[in-house]
Amino acid sequence: MTSLTKELIKLINTPEGVYKNGKCVCEGYIRLYEYIGPKIGLKIYYLSGASKKEENLQLSFGRHAWNALEVKGNKYLIDATWGSGSIKENENKYTKELKEFYFCTNPEDFIFTHFPNESKWQLLESLIKNEEFEKTALFHYTFFNYFKKASELNYFKISFDYQFS
Repeated sequence: MTSLTKELIKLINTPEGVYKNGKCVCEGYIRLYEYIGPKIGLKIYYLSGASKKEENLQLSFGRHAWNALEVKGNKYLIDATWGSGSIKENENKYTKELKEFYFCTNPEDFIFTHFPNESKWQLLESLIKNEEFEKTALFHYTFFNYFKKASELNYFKISFDYQFS
């Protein structure tokens, strides 16, 4: 990547660039939240780490960034990038689609797809390790429409006594 390309990406991902162009990647959404949040009384945090999603029926791990916000001492997790729409990999076309799940998401659900670099931002009572994150199942965000939080999944645990050879 050339230095000019890096500078253009940096410019596009500023709050002004996002507003003018209407396009950005995760950093643009984060910077926009950081700019607007304090103006309406919110404390905004920039979080980064690992993410996992399904792409072309394959599990994909990547670097990603998202926000946390604080209101009256309570912290909430937000991924405006994933919550605003998606790019279909085979079409290379962005499709707008509000996914409310990614706004103020329950930390017990968010951890299935987002693993922050700083463990405190898991916002969980019992923190998990990166190895555990990588091994957990990937659930589509709509799965959580049927459960209040991931802890309800305990009802669906299955044990196997069979020995695979």
